[in-house]
Amino acid sequence: MLLLSFGCIASIVVADVQGGNVRIDMPPPAVQRFSFRNSRRLAQEDFQKTSPNFFDFQPNCEQLGARYCDYGPHNLGSGSEFASWMERSEFLYVNMARMDPTAFSKAPYNAVYSCTAKSGLDPFYWSSELTQASRFHSHEMVKLNFFSHDTARQNQDLFGSTSFSARIRRFLTSDGMSFGENIAAGSGSPLGVTNQWLKSAGHCSQIFGSADFMGVGYVHGASTRYRHYWTQNFLGGPKLPTQDIVAGTHDTTAGSNRFLVQVHMQQAPTTVTVVVGGTTKAMSLLLGTAKSGTYFVDVDALPAAGADGCVEYYFQVDSGASRMPADKSYRFLTYGVNKCKRNIGHGRPPANVCTCANGNPKTGTACTANNAAMCASCDLGYSLSADQCKANSGGGGGGGGDIDNGSEKGEDGDIDSGGRGHTDIPAANEGSSPTDPTSLALTLTLTLALALTS
Repeated sequence: MLLLSFGCIASIVVADVQGGNVRIDMPPPAVQRFSFRNSRRLAQEDFQKTSPNFFDFQPNCEQLGARYCDYGPHNLGSGSEFASWMERSEFLYVNMARMDPTAFSKAPYNAVYSCTAKSGLDPFYWSSELTQASRFHSHEMVKLNFFSHDTARQNQDLFGSTSFSARIRRFLTSDGMSFGENIAAGSGSPLGVTNQWLKSAGHCSQIFGSADFMGVGYVHGASTRYRHYWTQNFLGGPKLPTQDIVAGTHDTTAGSNRFLVQVHMQQAPTTVTVVVGGTTKAMSLLLGTAKSGTYFVDVDALPAAGADGCVEYYFQVDSGASRMPADKSYRFLTYGVNKCKRNIGHGRPPANVCTCANGNPKTGTACTANNAAMCASCDLGYSLSADQCKANSGGGGGGGGDIDNGSEKGEDGDIDSGGRGHTDIPAANEGSSPTDPTSLALTLTLTLALALTS
């Protein structure tokens, strides 16, 4: 196996390990300061919006011009939104290692560390722009069938250089003082590639480093040498978003449908739950601490799925005080389970609730405004008039006005239709399903790590 590790912490270390021969070269210290926003006029990434949702349907790469992210669909329903299921699951596994490396080294995760695994680190926060930069590089490695930190020469015109730093800076709008990159090829599962990086000293050190944000980019190429290509990009410096829930996903690593969510709070939450198909499930602490840890619940039998096999879910703490996705219009979907090929769904907003003095309120679509006084029928001694129950002048009988028989659907109702429509994010039978978390595409795997810190 060929292993190349590049690291820069005031100096650049290049280690080439091949056939037992080791060569180490240490050039003079490299210090670089920069502003990410000087090259273009785009709105700075709103971490308070993107990170708590764990998705971004309006990525800045669309405004950069052709070729920055027009290589495949990433719209809602495509299965390859920013971030895809593969990407958000790998992100969560990295945070599991950072928050409690000892617990993550035990079954079923079985991590082996080739660096000093510091315990109790803060989790990374998700960056859409780092995810865009990471996926771009994974995609160009697939399309051009190469494996390197350098940007392909065919794409040099997009960044003015083939260096990884020029590529990352082009995608970022947030100011920061440090950034880095890990890449890997060959592993077909989020857990598999996480453990692959942790077994390599340079990559492991970067995962346990001081960066604040991370983005993961995954692309599958059936006809390429290694089939599965991964890139991690790291950033240190921007102000952290205010959010209690950092990441959430589902997987079947433990042989069941396991839902995982990570919290990072000032105080331990009273409750942590996942709402799966409209059913609320209490979650228990798996690793870390109560206020900074990973919670889980195993669900052997999922609620009834939609026609495409997908089941909606979302996470919440303290009975909905915080939630992921934070936007209540959206849900995560059980990608890879029961042939579900979608990652995020657009659920129906919470139904309006009407009131009615002296009668029964309207429900469902008949209740046209939340908290509106709209009656469907009246109590004895009252008659319905203009949606209100008014007392009968002669004390007569009940007003049995119009009754709305429409059904009421809550916030866990309809979801968007639409197929995956793109082969870059593999379907469940392509070796990367949650049902096959440890599969490797090839016995030969390659990893590279590169970091640049000022």
